[in-house]
This record gives sequence, structure tokens and C-alpha cells, in this order.
Amino acid sequence: MKNLAKHIWNFGNPTTLNEMRVLNTFRTNLRFDSVSLNVLGYVVPPGVETSCPLICSTAFVQQMGKKFLYTHKLILTLGLILISTVGICSTVSAEQAQAQNRVYFKSPANHATVSSPITVVMGVEGMNVGAAGTVVPNIGHHHIIIDGGPIKTGEVIPADAAHVHFGKGQTETTLTLPPGPHTLTLQFADGSHHSYGPEMATTINVDVK
Repeated sequence: MKNLAKHIWNFGNPTTLNEMRVLNTFRTNLRFDSVSLNVLGYVVPPGVETSCPLICSTAFVQQMGKKFLYTHKLILTLGLILISTVGICSTVSAEQAQAQNRVYFKSPANHATVSSPITVVMGVEGMNVGAAGTVVPNIGHHHIIIDGGPIKTGEVIPADAAHVHFGKGQTETTLTLPPGPHTLTLQFADGSHHSYGPEMATTINVDVK
């Protein structure tokens, strides 16, 4: 920490042209108090009157300038870090929200052995269940695809024996299946039966005895 006593604090004459310019600048524009100078890393000598314009050497002004420049760079760096952090957090939050959108079977469990007719309970997270007929963002209804996989995003889900629609917004049903292994794919789609894609689908295996 520099000691301010090493610099010129009285109203003596500056020794160089540069110091004269510095003197005029400080007389015109700047006043310091002991608190400000101490924060900047300088010790104010006892008994020095700091409410008057500061007369100092060129070296002191250069050091003060470096401290101000360092402070401004530090503030700018912290600001950029804050902006970057906010951007990263926003991206992460969006990715987390997307990852939480899913459909799932509440029952039966994957690889369960079941008896026909099978009670099936369907669930969804991140979206809402609604009746078919009106397309509203983040609202859709369930479909069960028997022994088939997910439907590509935007494709219309067929209506046949292997593609069971729940256009009234149902979340529970019973299925009659022949004995043997089967796959059940739960597929979410919008109000016009356009698939939300594999991201909003899940498949389980069941063994019907």
C-alpha cells in the first residue's frame, strides 16, 4: 500500500509542466476525501486536509489512473461473467424443462406379467391432457400403439386396432390382448392427432398369460 505522505499535499509549486497540467486538472475537476483514498489503497497522513484540491506528482496520478483502470476492467469483467452466467442458466433451464416433458405408464410396469383384459393407466409431465379437436400448444391426448413404436413428430397417428386413440382426454383404459409377449407404446399427440414425436413417447414390454 502506497503512503500518501510520499506525495505532495501542500500548495507548493509543481516541478514540471506535466505536474502543472495535473494540478490544474485536479483543481478544476476532482476532490478526494480520506475514505475514497483509503478505499483506493492510499493512506492519508494525519492532519492532512483532504477537502481541498489535491496537488500531487505525476507518478501519483499515474498510479491512481492504473487503479481506476483496474477497477473499471474488474467491473466490466464481472458484468460479462454475470451476463454469461444468466445466459447459461437460461439455456440449462430450457433444456431441463424440455427434459421434464414426458409420458409414462403408471401401470402396468415394464416387463410385468399380466392377465387380459389389462388395466392401463397413463401419465404425462410437462404438458396437459385435453380433448381432441382443437390444437393448443402444450396440450394433447394419449394414444396406445400395440406392438409398434413411436410415431415421428408431426405425423398423424393412424386410427386402427393397433393404434388406440383417447381423444376425450382419458388417462385410464382396459386392453384385451392375446396371450404372449407384447409391447405397448404410449404416444402423446396434439388436438389434430399429430404426434409430438418420440420425445413424448415411451414403450414397455408385457407378458400376457
